[in-house]
Amino acid sequence: HNSKAELGFAAMASPHLLKDLRVLHRVLCPGRAAGLPGDASFRELFEPVFEQATERATKALALLCQELAETAEARSSSTSQLLPHLEPFISPIADQEGPLGVRAVSSIAAGQLVAIYPGRIFLDGEARLPQGDKLFTNEYEGVHMDGKGWLPAAWKSHPVLASQPQSSIWHGNRLAVGGLLNHPCEGQLPNCMPMPFWWPTWQGLGQATPAYWARLVPHVVMKDGQLIRTVSGSKMPQEAEQKFPPWPHMGMAFFSILPLRAGDELLLNYRLSPPYPSWYHPVNDGELEAEVERKLE
Repeated sequence: HNSKAELGFAAMASPHLLKDLRVLHRVLCPGRAAGLPGDASFRELFEPVFEQATERATKALALLCQELAETAEARSSSTSQLLPHLEPFISPIADQEGPLGVRAVSSIAAGQLVAIYPGRIFLDGEARLPQGDKLFTNEYEGVHMDGKGWLPAAWKSHPVLASQPQSSIWHGNRLAVGGLLNHPCEGQLPNCMPMPFWWPTWQGLGQATPAYWARLVPHVVMKDGQLIRTVSGSKMPQEAEQKFPPWPHMGMAFFSILPLRAGDELLLNYRLSPPYPSWYHPVNDGELEAEVERKLE
């Protein structure tokens, strides 16, 4: 993976990422937004947004570690109050082949980490990418993430997930549900936006051991069809020994860019390229930016 200094700048030529960063900067860096020039560069936008995304992700992951350590009784009155509460449901805007969506159980303010994308990570140049609608490209790093079948164990008993195949991977991070976010239908705007972050070490989360941290990392890394990295360590095919910890590691978070009420579905702009499928309606970036500005006033 790229160094922190290099991260993101391979994507500098992507106009849509610049648009996303302007919105994220307004939401995640409100104190700095007033002095930002209208023609701010990719670097001027990316660096403070990436810093904020990593800081907020670190706080959320530390709280999730606390949740894993607490009893259900203690959890209901402490850390769980500080994190988003989500649930799966049959979405009215999803298709029959993948009818699920994710909605807020209680209100969520703008600027919150609401989800993380789970799954297998395929490095840049991978020739054996899986086919399907769960492949998410992290353009900032140039990697692909396949979240098909990766679901939080906290939802395993939920009725809408009763028919999941046996091949499903039930992980320990209840916020790693990014693979279930839908694109808004015509007349709707997305309320979430993706942004990468650095996964902290377990020491960075204040943990004495990697036990809880390991349960929260919903990823493995693939290269040339082989597994080269898990939470237990990393090992390239030509290497004799496994390296631990498997670092650096990068995740993809989704942040709320508009306030959500209880019952609101989490919606993500898929940014597909033409020709579009019949169900897809492109998002008007200017309209979205204006709505974010209006809600934050």
